[in-house]
Amino acid sequence: MIGRLSGTLLEKNPPQLLLDVQGVAYEVDVPMSTFYNLPGTGERITLFTHLVVREDAHLLYGFGTENERRAFRAARQDQRHRARAPRSRCSRAFGRASSRKRSRCRTPAA
Repeated sequence: MIGRLSGTLLEKNPPQLLLDVQGVAYEVDVPMSTFYNLPGTGERITLFTHLVVREDAHLLYGFGTENERRAFRAARQDQRHRARAPRSRCSRAFGRASSRKRSRCRTPAA
């Protein structure tokens, strides 16, 4: 994982920036709270980062403070937990539930 980047700010295009780190330019998505506090292009900056690896993309998020990154991670964790909750309730019910209860947990056929 990429935990922090320090380098020269090359471009700023909300909500993305381009950061040069020893000749490698990283595209980083940043929240507007970080974006508004950035210096001008050509200046050195340090960002705390969070890398999201998906099947179709690698997304790099940058934050001006450790607290911003911590809040982002907590929000992502909460979203994943809420998305899993209905499935886990249904899977627990499968062992004990009648077929009528199971049908409420199934997703409609495509």
